[in-house]
Amino acid sequence: MMMHTTQLETERLYAAARAPKELWIVPGARHFNMHTYAGREYEQRISAFLSRYLRQNVD
Repeated sequence: MMMHTTQLETERLYAAARAPKELWIVPGARHFNMHTYAGREYEQRISAFLSRYLRQNVD
């Protein structure tokens, strides 16, 4: 049986996580299929996040 976190659990995990972080809730999507639900927007958000925060550590 496959279990998924609820939105409340997701929000609690987000609150407990250290920065950098961003929370994006996509109605109907689950963690494993975000690309199916959000396609291009998913790609753009992930790319922007990684570019912004990985660049800080390249010195």
